[in-house]
Amino acid sequence: MLVPLLVVLVWLAPVWGLSAAAGVMIEVSGRAYFAFYAFRFAGARQMRDVMRSFRRGELGKFMLVALLFGALFALWREAQPVAVFVGYFLAWLLGTVLGMRWLK
Repeated sequence: MLVPLLVVLVWLAPVWGLSAAAGVMIEVSGRAYFAFYAFRFAGARQMRDVMRSFRRGELGKFMLVALLFGALFALWREAQPVAVFVGYFLAWLLGTVLGMRWLK
């Protein structure tokens, strides 16, 4: 859903579009890291492993997102912070809304 918007934004304003795309990728990377660790185990017998995996996934997601934001702003001086954070927020919002719809 965000891809067509990002393509148009990159075409109209390349730096802003790429900055927004970077924000989207940071959010997707963090969400994928969490999902990988959070859903490795299932079942009542593995409850301790499930909880440990959730904690590891959430801590790893937080650290990965912080590291990626830091690396982005340190390595790409032309990045537009507003566009990066708007892209991050829109990807987060879309993932949350779609996740809630999927659970219904």
